[in-house]
Amino acid sequence: MLIASLNMSRTRQVKLEHLRAFLAVSESGSIRGAARRLGVSQPGLTKILRQLEEEFSVPLVQRSVRGATPTEYGRALVPRVKFIESEIQRAHDEVLQMRGERKGIVAIGVSAGPAMMVPKVLARFWQRYPDVRIHVVDGMHESTLADLRDGRLDFSVVPFDVATGNHDLKIEVLTNTTVRAVVRKNHPQRNATSLRDLSDVDWIMSGSTKTRSNLIEKTFVKYHLRPPRLLVRCESFPTLISLVGASDLIGILPERVLREPFLRLILDVVAVKERFLPSRLCLVTRAGVPSTPFAQNLMREFRRVAKQETGLNDA
Repeated sequence: MLIASLNMSRTRQVKLEHLRAFLAVSESGSIRGAARRLGVSQPGLTKILRQLEEEFSVPLVQRSVRGATPTEYGRALVPRVKFIESEIQRAHDEVLQMRGERKGIVAIGVSAGPAMMVPKVLARFWQRYPDVRIHVVDGMHESTLADLRDGRLDFSVVPFDVATGNHDLKIEVLTNTTVRAVVRKNHPQRNATSLRDLSDVDWIMSGSTKTRSNLIEKTFVKYHLRPPRLLVRCESFPTLISLVGASDLIGILPERVLREPFLRLILDVVAVKERFLPSRLCLVTRAGVPSTPFAQNLMREFRRVAKQETGLNDA
C-alpha cells in the first residue's frame, strides 16, 4: 500500500536527515522529544517532517495533543528506516575496519544451545581483537531472526529448520545438535526407559511451533508412538527451565546445555532408549548483504568451535 502511493521520481530527494527525523519522532512519541534528541528546534523538525511527507505524498505522522505517532504509512516505513540506519552504520564500520581500525562492535543473536559456545568463541576472537565489543541478544530463533532482518544483528546462531523457505536469509548448518528429555528432580517419570512411558505426560516446547514441536512429534511418530500433548509453548529459556524444574512438565534441551553443572542440580535427564531426531544448529545471515570484517572473523570462530565440539561428540 505504501509502495503504491510513492512518486518514485520525487523520492530521490529524500535525505538521511529526513529519515532520521522521522525515526526520532516515531521512537520519541512527540515532536518536542524528537527535537531535543536531535538537537534541533521544533519548527525546524516540523519542517523536515513536512518535506518528507511531501516527497512520499502521504501523511507519515499523526499529530495530536497527546504527541505524535506514525500513521499506517509511517508504520510501514519505520522498519525500513531502521534498516537503512543500521546499514549506514555498518558500512561506516566496515570501511574503518578495512583501514585497520581495531575497535568496533558486533551484534549477534544466540539461542540457549549456542549460547554455551559463546565463552569459548569470544576467548578465541578477543585474542586477535581485544577491543571489539560484542552485543549478544539471547532469545528463541523467531525473535533473533526478526532482529537480523531489521539489521539490528550481524548474524544469528540458532537451531533452525533449513527446509522452511526463508529466501531472504542465508543459512549455513554448523552441526547437528543432540537433544535429551529432561524433568524435575524426583519426577515420577524420571526413571522411564522408553518414550512410550512419556506419551501420557504433558510436555513443554521451546522456540518455534514448526521446529521444536515437530522435533518432539516426529520423534514419537518415528518410533510408532502416539505423540504427547504439548501443553506449553515457551519463548524464554529461563522460564522453560523454571517451569520444568517446578512442575511435572517434560521438556527437551540440547546436550551442550545440559553440561552446565547448575542444571544438573535441578533437572534430571530421562534416559530413554529412543533417540530424538537431531536439531540443526545454523549460522544465519541476510542473503546478499556483506558482513563486516569483524563479523566475518567472529563467524569463523563459531565455525571452528562447532567443528571442534562435533569432533568431541563423535569421538
